[in-house]
Amino acid sequence: MSTSPTPIKQEFRMTWVFFITLPILLVSIGFSLILPYIQSQKTNNPLNASYFMSWETLPPILIALTVLLMLYNIRLIWEIDENGFRFRYHPFVNKTRNYPFSEIERIQYEKINPLRDFGGWGLRYSKKYGKAYTTQGNHVLRITLKSGEIRNFTAKEDPQIERWNAFINPS
Repeated sequence: MSTSPTPIKQEFRMTWVFFITLPILLVSIGFSLILPYIQSQKTNNPLNASYFMSWETLPPILIALTVLLMLYNIRLIWEIDENGFRFRYHPFVNKTRNYPFSEIERIQYEKINPLRDFGGWGLRYSKKYGKAYTTQGNHVLRITLKSGEIRNFTAKEDPQIERWNAFINPS
């Protein structure tokens, strides 16, 4: 085998999901804080700080903040080098997963329609296209394993994958 080409590494964040979801969750938190005020008005009880930090309002606020933190931290990192392909999809796949070239049949760069092919972005599955780890855009790196499984990963620009095919199927 010849010397390996320059390693390819791409990293993606799903910040657009965070900014779409942020107003919805902030409104939910607002309702969690307004409802105690409405309840105090109905019962003619004076409003105090204990209404806002009661057991009824704390769980929705904590859940909304946890969801916001998780959405903000969604990140896909993949890399191809002389050892093969590896990726992480934080916070869903926290441990780096490796696919050595001996397990890979083919790597392709493809254009997709995330909504039609996978039902959206994120960690998805399609009977036709296999498992997808997508965060944005409409291009993927499609890896077909020798076991027949297919994995799809968001790819920003054409990573010139042809140069790695010599490592997958040396002739």
